[in-house]
Amino acid sequence: MSALLRVSLLLQVVSCQVRVNTEDYAWYNSSKILKCQADTGEEIKQITWEWQGGGAKMTFLTYRNDTGSILQKSYENRVKFKGDGNKDGSIEILNVALADEGIFKCVFTTYPSGTIEGEIQLHVLVLPIVTQELKQDVTTPCYNLVAECLASSAKPSAEILWIIYGINYTSEEKTFPNSNGTLNTQSQLYMTSSPGLYGLLIQCLVFQPKIPVEYQKNITVTKNLTNIQFPPQMVEIEVLKNDKEALQLLCKSDGNPRPKYNWKRGTNLDLVNSVA
Repeated sequence: MSALLRVSLLLQVVSCQVRVNTEDYAWYNSSKILKCQADTGEEIKQITWEWQGGGAKMTFLTYRNDTGSILQKSYENRVKFKGDGNKDGSIEILNVALADEGIFKCVFTTYPSGTIEGEIQLHVLVLPIVTQELKQDVTTPCYNLVAECLASSAKPSAEILWIIYGINYTSEEKTFPNSNGTLNTQSQLYMTSSPGLYGLLIQCLVFQPKIPVEYQKNITVTKNLTNIQFPPQMVEIEVLKNDKEALQLLCKSDGNPRPKYNWKRGTNLDLVNSVA
């Protein structure tokens, strides 16, 4: 083989490239297209896809123009070939699973040079399930745990912020794992409880700062503090007249739980009525 021919073949091999996103993200249970395109003027004989992760490795798809797609059994009904079988070898993963996280390798077999390939590191993201719970029997005046916010089954881990306007508070946060690799984050809200907190609007904001901005989805849960217990702070009596000009006495008070009302006639007389 002449030196000129060897140089010509070398230039052909170097010019063959595969265009992929080397790092990509997908939401759990969503569909994801992994794009893979070859920049070559050579004939594409075959396209294969490999996956590797956690010490395992497998070829799960082979595509030829004469046979179409051949899928490894565990990937049947989960992967579709989306390319044209020539320079486009893209695939679509349906219902992305946690086990799909790993390195996907797209391999083009070209003629006459051989194989060219590109790798995609796929990260699987899981949006947390957010719940907020008010703690029961919060008495006054004390420094109390008044509410909890739980962001469960997140990947990567979630962070929690409390949005409370004009009231001092502190919070304690902890994270603990699940067996499938997702994480739970719990934040506990502490406040010095007082009657003025009853009905206060509190918001629990959950976000995942460790993922790219374009994938972030904030979740906000809102509740009113209806668990603050306090004795009546005021009692008012209102005098009313009904349609028949009869007088009615209306007794009003605050307090949680709802106070009971006892009516007495005079200072030293017996109880005449009791209502809740």
